[in-house]
Amino acid sequence: MLYEVKGIFEIIKERQLGFRVVSPSMDYVRPSIVRFTNIEDFDFLRSGYLRSQYRDQKISVDPCICVDLDDVLVLMDGTVVTDGVIVRDTVPGMVVKNRERYRLITPADENRWEIDTSGIVDSPVPFAVCTTRYGIQYYGHWLAEILPRIYAARREIPSNACILMPGSFNSPHGGHPSGMWKAIQKSLLLAGVEFGGVVPLPEKGIRIPRLRYISKMGPTDRKAPAIYECFRELAGKSGARTSDRRIYVTRHDAADRRLHNESEVVSLLSEHGFEYVRVSEYDFAGQIELFSSASVIAGPLGSALTNIAFARSGTSILPMIPAHWDDMFFYDLAALGGMRWYEVRGPLSSSEHKLYHRNDFQVDLPTLRRALSMLERDLDRKARIQSYGKYPLPG
Repeated sequence: MLYEVKGIFEIIKERQLGFRVVSPSMDYVRPSIVRFTNIEDFDFLRSGYLRSQYRDQKISVDPCICVDLDDVLVLMDGTVVTDGVIVRDTVPGMVVKNRERYRLITPADENRWEIDTSGIVDSPVPFAVCTTRYGIQYYGHWLAEILPRIYAARREIPSNACILMPGSFNSPHGGHPSGMWKAIQKSLLLAGVEFGGVVPLPEKGIRIPRLRYISKMGPTDRKAPAIYECFRELAGKSGARTSDRRIYVTRHDAADRRLHNESEVVSLLSEHGFEYVRVSEYDFAGQIELFSSASVIAGPLGSALTNIAFARSGTSILPMIPAHWDDMFFYDLAALGGMRWYEVRGPLSSSEHKLYHRNDFQVDLPTLRRALSMLERDLDRKARIQSYGKYPLPG
């Protein structure tokens, strides 16, 4: 079937729907936090764009709102269709940018897309809260993009309301819930979000009479500063204290984007007092405490490094990045938190994956030494970054 595609605010205006603002619109300046980068060593399509984004940026974000939608279809990837209209804000970015078919969605023209609704099933409940989106299976998207909006709207979520989650999360995994589901449960508990039950989202999608939808808090690369209200609340509850701890977060146990010359990198970092850390050995609360107490955090970009959201203002971030990586997700998160950025990019060491950023890579040790030298000089000078905004630091 063909459906029109419209933004959530357009839908609200046309239907004169009631809504609640849970986080206001905002104009702000995202400060430049780059202290070191070797991006100039690599020539790729979006390198100029990235360099421009590393400067101070004037940014505007829409309000985060809570609104009830009727006659709703929710697809497995989180796409929401209400009364025959696709909510543009919920469509996977790859469909919007590349206009290619994605699972059940096929773009027809600029504002009409086709959706395969043949396998959609009816919801067992008449009302639910939408807590899913494309990429929810990745910890980083849950932590930085979904949890903060649920936290902002927590007073609009009835304590007996059901929430939507992919069926694979809370179904048995060898007799146990998935690790992702455990992290979601713990994060909602720490954030003070109560809910009554879970409606598993089937692979082909679900039909719900009424859905409470919470809009996003800015694009993935230009998030609203208010997301830190959630992170500071959780960090404060962890009981972490200030320390000079330096951690290197490995991806050696991940399926992709591993650091090919990690042993040499770790040897160099150990000379600067870094500890080797496997985040998989920590539960959610332990990860909060680990990252909020560290003064320097290093490692290949990936889901585990989303935990820099819990780091203190002024923390030094030393990310290792595939050379042509063009996603601002992590940089944006660090900038909003008032951190310092010392990135080291390196070429791919394999080409097994179709997606460039999923391949293993390596970094140049002399370049890493230069980044560490800059980092150490800044720490020796006790270079100050002024705190800004209203969000308190963890205790």
